[in-house]
Amino acid sequence: MNFTQARLTNIHQTQAASREPGDFRFEADEDLGLQKVQHFRLSCDANISLVKKFKFALGGGDKKLEDLISRLREHNEVLRYYGPPVEVMRLDKGVYDRIGAVVTEQLQFLLRGFEQEAQNATNPVVVRRYQALAKLAKFRARVREVTESPTLPVFQISSFVVKANYAVDPRGVSTMALLYDYPQPGDRRVVLVEWVQSPRLPGKVKEAEKLAMLLSTPKPDEMLVPDCYGVLDDISQSNRLGIVLMPPRNIRMSSPVALTPGAISERRMPISLRSLITEPWRSLQVPTLGTKFNIAKKIVDTLHIMHAAEWVHK
Repeated sequence: MNFTQARLTNIHQTQAASREPGDFRFEADEDLGLQKVQHFRLSCDANISLVKKFKFALGGGDKKLEDLISRLREHNEVLRYYGPPVEVMRLDKGVYDRIGAVVTEQLQFLLRGFEQEAQNATNPVVVRRYQALAKLAKFRARVREVTESPTLPVFQISSFVVKANYAVDPRGVSTMALLYDYPQPGDRRVVLVEWVQSPRLPGKVKEAEKLAMLLSTPKPDEMLVPDCYGVLDDISQSNRLGIVLMPPRNIRMSSPVALTPGAISERRMPISLRSLITEPWRSLQVPTLGTKFNIAKKIVDTLHIMHAAEWVHK
């Protein structure tokens, strides 16, 4: 466990009766049975109980101290590979839950710690893991409205090309569109616009702006919700208010350099999950059972992170 993870444990672990530190060692090629794992956990509890009594202040410029921190970080990463991969994955996901449960004043501390660990790590897998934790801490703070919100663009309908056959669903809730001159004059891109229902009701514009702000915040890669470009405010002219979203990579990245008004073909239109399962003929190929399980896992991962960020009911 690294310094940041120890801090997480310190925040949430209930005070236990103080015990003497345990002397526990793994032997080479040792079979880690249930009894051995339980012994290891008891030893960790005893050591953590002692560590919690100390206050740490880490400073730079001391070569021996930096070597110690580097060696501890290396040993911590090695410890991750003891045990089944499923348990390691469960441990990683459990950290998300801890981040969601910390008090507001601790979020900025965690954010700085995760960013520092990502900067110091040399293993690309470790770097990505700490970057994901930093993104979740930042997103959690944004959900709690404890960080400064960025200013998002407010678009006019004149910047878009929207046609009837661009509609994603027959109810008119969302549509594909072509956005021109963003972010630079002459740029063109395919976007997805989610229309806000009853936009003239009090508070609707503010709700749309808050949702757009949250969606524009960097998120862990496992959280598969779209990023956001800004808000389309055309209430005064057409009584429409929309959230301008970034489509999936396979849709937006296959765009020609010069997008003409008819650039959004049927094959570029997104396919809903329901259609993918019940109308497989709409996709290029029928999804295999493995593909369906993979989709289910991605949905579960996304919902888990949304719950960890307490964004489900926002």
